[in-house]
Amino acid sequence: MFEILGGGIFGSLLGGIFRLAPEVLKYFDKKNERQHELAMFDKQCDLEKVRGQIRLEEIGAQRDMAVDVGVMDAFKAAIDQQTEMAKAAGGWVASLSASVRPVMTYYLLLLYGAAKTASIALAYASGQPMLEVLKEAWSVDDMALLSGVVNFWILDRTFRFRCEATELPGRTISTSDDQAYGPTTKYAYETGYQDINLQIIASEDFRERAFFEVWMENVINQSNLRNGNKSNAGLSKYYSQYATGQVRIFQVSSDRKQLARYTLYNAYPIQISPMNLSWEEQNTYQRFSVTMTYRFHVVDFTQGFVNLR
Repeated sequence: MFEILGGGIFGSLLGGIFRLAPEVLKYFDKKNERQHELAMFDKQCDLEKVRGQIRLEEIGAQRDMAVDVGVMDAFKAAIDQQTEMAKAAGGWVASLSASVRPVMTYYLLLLYGAAKTASIALAYASGQPMLEVLKEAWSVDDMALLSGVVNFWILDRTFRFRCEATELPGRTISTSDDQAYGPTTKYAYETGYQDINLQIIASEDFRERAFFEVWMENVINQSNLRNGNKSNAGLSKYYSQYATGQVRIFQVSSDRKQLARYTLYNAYPIQISPMNLSWEEQNTYQRFSVTMTYRFHVVDFTQGFVNLR
């Protein structure tokens, strides 16, 4: 009798335990699921903060670009109007008008050079070593001024028709997979930008290749190796010192209307291709390619006339 009752009670308890086991497992599973969802929510909030910051930077870049474009368009319109008036007047008026910008440039450069020379002389006279004086005299602002002058008088005319081929830049959105239950969910967390290639036709004096060689030398200085100072050779400079380029790529229709304009910010070269030297290559141009990297780009689909002259 006791054995029957004992067996029945034990079986009932065991059956009850087995019936409660799925509910207990479901409880812990839901608890882990809620913790996972809270963790994913926190990561999503962090992601939204980063995306918001990137978006603010892009908006600021677009605003700066719009201001720069408006200023340059107004500047170009004023120059074109002045050129047409000078042509209409003819004679010595046209010659005088053509000499204004070169004379102003030479005057300001001579004045700036004299001021820099005087500051270097005063610093050296005060007892500072000449090497330290020269390092302090050449700042990021001086490099920006030199880049602007070179870009306006040399590179703009040099590279206008020297880049014979490139591509419109692409972008990718990186995602992370989440598969807590059901189909996989992809969460976006950053935007990636691919490097671009420029196909350059070299001039007879190699000025285009020299420009990119000097730029890459400014990224990682190798000149100390030639001077025998191996301790500082191969050290890269600060990002703000070399990632200063801005590349604009235009997609133009057959009637010279702008279809798209891509502006690449914080651009700098990371690779220059070799160039073949052979007596067999005749009646052709020497070419080389440059790989440019950049931080981000902004695209503008506003249509307008593009001056290719």
